Amino acid sequence: MKKHFIFYIGIQTVLTAFLLLFCLSFLKNNSASEMHTVQNLAGSLIGDFPETEPVFMQALQNSSQERKAEGALILSNYGFDESDFYLKNSFYRQSISACLLITFLFFILFLVSGLCSYSAIKQKQKTEKEMLQTMLERCLSDDYDFLRDFQKTPPMKQDELSDTFLKLAKKLSLKSEILAQERDHTKTLVTDISHQLKTPLSALKTCFFVYLEADTPEEKEEFGRRCQFQLEKLENLTASLIHISRLENAMILLRPAPVSLTQILIDAVNAVYEKAQSKEIILDIGDFEDITLSLDLKWTAEALFNILDNAVKYSETGSQILIRVQPLYSFVRLEIEDQGIGIPRGEYNNIFKRFYRVQNETVQKAEGSGVGLYLSRKILEEQGGTLSVKAAREQGSIFVVQLPLSSRIP
Repeated sequence: MKKHFIFYIGIQTVLTAFLLLFCLSFLKNNSASEMHTVQNLAGSLIGDFPETEPVFMQALQNSSQERKAEGALILSNYGFDESDFYLKNSFYRQSISACLLITFLFFILFLVSGLCSYSAIKQKQKTEKEMLQTMLERCLSDDYDFLRDFQKTPPMKQDELSDTFLKLAKKLSLKSEILAQERDHTKTLVTDISHQLKTPLSALKTCFFVYLEADTPEEKEEFGRRCQFQLEKLENLTASLIHISRLENAMILLRPAPVSLTQILIDAVNAVYEKAQSKEIILDIGDFEDITLSLDLKWTAEALFNILDNAVKYSETGSQILIRVQPLYSFVRLEIEDQGIGIPRGEYNNIFKRFYRVQNETVQKAEGSGVGLYLSRKILEEQGGTLSVKAAREQGSIFVVQLPLSSRIP
């Protein structure tokens, strides 16, 4: 619209300039015609009657026009009257005709240029309206591919309306992507939960039916213990799933508070101590200077417990688990080294995925749901920490935990 407006103003300026030049030319020609008439009168009258020159020049230079009425009466006797002077004079007739013709042409040009500009503006508005309606319909259909082309070569003028629409479309596109991700996440979660619950429920069902049909008290006791084991496994799995769901949906609020690193390690080790003792596994914490950090004691200890629990689960009887603490410039580094079965290098990233278990016969036979390490990394990352794994020098794995010192309490 701005280009059409500038074009229209340009045409008006050119036409006005032409009209001004015509008016100046008309005045010049009119002045020349009057001068020629005076010259003709002077030549005719003074040439035949030289003695009249002073009288003629005095009358020509006299601005009071005292004898105008007398002259008008004399001229009227010869047909020269003010009312039809322009019509009888050929010069003025031609000038008036030319003026009317040019005025008419100027009017037509003004009208045509105005109509063309108006038509172009209306057509552009119509095109942009149709384009906007099309893009709105695509937004309603969750089709936002036009945003890429819009940013490269905008199909409509950049104004407040288009900017607002573009912001709205981007926001809707982002929300659509988030909803799609949430739908995929929900489908994956439901599938994973169904798969994880299927095994213990099936085993529990089998054990329960065998228990009901058992012939001896010994069989009943044995399958009763198996039912109890499966129930505990199912309970642990359900608790883990609840933790995952709450953590991912921000229903679990981590509440950082001043807490010593020693207290966190004590809580984590105490939680796994009984299981380690049953396998005669030694839990050894190296000497270190205690540090007070701002962390959630309960959930940080839970994260370390999951790591220690895995270390105990996959370590041989009578082995050792070492815990080393190393304060560095911006974080404190914890290394939990076991002497277990180890983790293949290609599985380093996979073991932190939800419900993932290493494709190893020992791992597959051991009880577990594959959510412990996932929860640990999630809890630590929510507090600005990290969790990674590497191979031990001789046998086993080293889990590396880094907790930020930016939240350190002086």
